[in-house]
Amino acid sequence: MAEGKSRDEAIKRAMDAREAWEEEGRLEGAEYILIEQISKKMKKGKRLEIIVQELETDVEKVQYICKSAEAFAPNYDPHAIFKARHNPGTQKSS
Repeated sequence: MAEGKSRDEAIKRAMDAREAWEEEGRLEGAEYILIEQISKKMKKGKRLEIIVQELETDVEKVQYICKSAEAFAPNYDPHAIFKARHNPGTQKSS
């Protein structure tokens, strides 16, 4: 009986971990899409206020991404920006 309960608990922990990983993936995906959208607008020379208005999103979030993206001007590579935001020691790619 204890063996079955232990197995059920292990399965539940595994399912909970999977749900957490899936949620993290969704959040990272949404962040990547936002970085990609902001990068395109920065390449076009759009100002922060215009980007916020066009994307209808939080000014602080856009401002933070724009600040991170500045190191990647003029190409504003969204993959490199995302990677740098998640791995702060990452250097700008040439």
